[in-house]
Amino acid sequence: MEKRKIILLALGVAVAAGGGAAAFAKEYERIRSESQAAEAFVPAVVSEQKPLTLYQKLEQAQVVRYLIIGDEIGQSEGASQSTRTWMAQLNAKLIEGYGITPFVYKITTAGGTVFGGWMDYLTYNTPPKPPPIDLVFLSFGQNDQRAMSTGTFAAIYESLVRRLKADYPAAEIVPFIQNGMKDEEIPNVIQAISDHYGLIRVDMRASFAASGLPVTRLTKDGVHPNGKGYELYAEQIYGAIVAAEREDRPISVFRDDRLYPESASYRTARLNADWSEAEGFTPTAGAMTGRTPGSYVEATFEGTAFGVSIAAQDRGAVLDVFIDGKPKGTMNTYNPFPTTWPRLLAGDLSPGRHTVRFVISADQPVEESYAAIRGIIVPASREP
Repeated sequence: MEKRKIILLALGVAVAAGGGAAAFAKEYERIRSESQAAEAFVPAVVSEQKPLTLYQKLEQAQVVRYLIIGDEIGQSEGASQSTRTWMAQLNAKLIEGYGITPFVYKITTAGGTVFGGWMDYLTYNTPPKPPPIDLVFLSFGQNDQRAMSTGTFAAIYESLVRRLKADYPAAEIVPFIQNGMKDEEIPNVIQAISDHYGLIRVDMRASFAASGLPVTRLTKDGVHPNGKGYELYAEQIYGAIVAAEREDRPISVFRDDRLYPESASYRTARLNADWSEAEGFTPTAGAMTGRTPGSYVEATFEGTAFGVSIAAQDRGAVLDVFIDGKPKGTMNTYNPFPTTWPRLLAGDLSPGRHTVRFVISADQPVEESYAAIRGIIVPASREP
């Protein structure tokens, strides 16, 4: 039994960090045959028609697969070594306490928001289909409070929760209220959605306060936890799971009624790469690429919200953004390593047709910079 556990653990950790869904699909293909062969040693307890819940799997020391969707805290940025991440410390507790074999999947991006997580999950949950998920962690909030209104956050967060509940009805969902959240608006939304759908909410602000330790002992920069801070994450998550298992907590069922009606506008999304006008931008490797200041690319769309998919990289240019001819601000497409960024640009436009234009800014942070835009993301209220 112990030998089997070690083999499964070695084969079963699939990580889709930074690039999100594309990295997951590639890694999943790599381990699929190996993990299927390894899991053949795990006896089936019930038929596939009636999947075991998380708590049943804990009681029976089975394989438990969990998915992390989130930002840099979701991927444990700030931990000095891999054994000090919150998921590594949580795994150790779950293995010791229940004898399970954890398989970890991640859709996480440093600087990510719930819009990016929602979009990445829509991409992730397409073929190759991932294995059934028993537990989902949602780590958003810190970056969202600067990127969107509370109403937009609420709509997208609820839509993501509803999609997860529909895709994995036997899974438990655990939203984080992150330790660095100062304003109450987004935490209140997470609490309300957790209560509405019967989720296990983990408020790390309370854990940090109860520790009696100063923030400098628990974080690397006042916001992102260090190994000690992630130890508190693991302890509170594990404690919440143990309490729910001992109480014979049932997995909440999907609710038809929405807490925030606007979430219906985020059922799905499409990537629009039908550019209506371009000057100085040319199609290159699945994106429109521009290098010269003043170059622009333009698209039109219908809806009240939209985002953009950027192929970010270490020579990423700064873009000026205009919506319906009015300045919307700037967007830096720099990232130290290549990745795809879904970024929300507007969530409260008037209904109807709109035009967005991206212009290479005159002032650039690096020489020979360029911008690569894959398309604009338009949320939709129903499947195409």
